[in-house]
Amino acid sequence: PPVGAAAGSKVVVVSAGHDAGDVADFFIDDQLVPIAGSDGRRGLNIVILNPTTARVTSARSYDIWGDPENACKRLAADVDALPKGTVVLAALKDSGMENLNMAGLEALEDLGATIEGRLEFREGYALVGVKGGTALAERRGKNMILIDAALPFAVEHSTSTRSSAAQAAPAAPPTAAPSSSPPPPPLPPQPP
Repeated sequence: PPVGAAAGSKVVVVSAGHDAGDVADFFIDDQLVPIAGSDGRRGLNIVILNPTTARVTSARSYDIWGDPENACKRLAADVDALPKGTVVLAALKDSGMENLNMAGLEALEDLGATIEGRLEFREGYALVGVKGGTALAERRGKNMILIDAALPFAVEHSTSTRSSAAQAAPAAPPTAAPSSSPPPPPLPPQPP
């Protein structure tokens, strides 16, 4: 059966620090998820999937490199507000995980992350986490990293204009180097 059939959707998370590709991309059933953010989406990028509605409910970045205190505070508040069982995809772009404070680390731990302490400068990080549960996949490294996981539900792909960028995006995640094609337009920022 095709990916996304009765077994659920396949998610892929790609992360690389500045020196290894400078990328944070998310794919659901081989469709690129557009994500909003300033400063080229530097820092921790997050996609939130609601398992009840089977939809992407938020896609944004937290600039934990340029404004670590406020970004970690927003990340912690956003994760705290999520219902238990929410699936969260996370990928670091450029750098910033070395600036995580305790609130940021605890927010990631609440998603099932097992990292202990801060990462190194420009180290990649990817997570498929579950609020209040165990991570489905997690990895860190100096090179470009790619993780994937099968979700227990099929994500509904919207047919609105908001998803037209995702439908025009590359058909599959990169296997080595990031694509040189222009990024899709970002989603509007989510309210605080």
